[in-house]
Order: sequence, then C-alpha cells, then structure tokens
Amino acid sequence: MSLTRGAILSKPAETVHVVQCRSNVPAIGLHVYGGDIFALARRMWNPETLEEHALDWALYEKFAQTASKAAKAPLES
Repeated sequence: MSLTRGAILSKPAETVHVVQCRSNVPAIGLHVYGGDIFALARRMWNPETLEEHALDWALYEKFAQTASKAAKAPLES
C-alpha cells in the first residue's frame, strides 16, 4: 500500500507493520498511539527469517539496516 501526502492510515493495536519511504524525497510520518508505548511489551521480527523477538533497540537497528537493503519486504508479493 502506498500513501500520498496528507494520508491517514488507522491500524488496530495488534497490527504487525513496516514502513518504508520508497522515494528519494524524504518522508515525515507521525505515529499517534492510544497509550504509553514504553509500558507495553513490544515485538519485532527478523526481516530475513521472520523470527519474532522482544523489542531490543540495538537489534532493531540491525534489522532495519537489513530490511532497508532488501529488494522488497519479505512478505510482499
């Protein structure tokens, strides 16, 4: 799914998602949450194996770099 300037996309709390800027023009996104996200148990997934992990910011950065180098999202058809 691609969003255009000014678009709003609402997702249920349990939605697994990834966000990617597919342009050379920088993008700005605003995420609004309905609670204290620092108090919630958060999860992340290895982009190569899709293995689930507890959120760890150091590991997240590694996963983000790996995903950024991929030709497409792992579940994208």
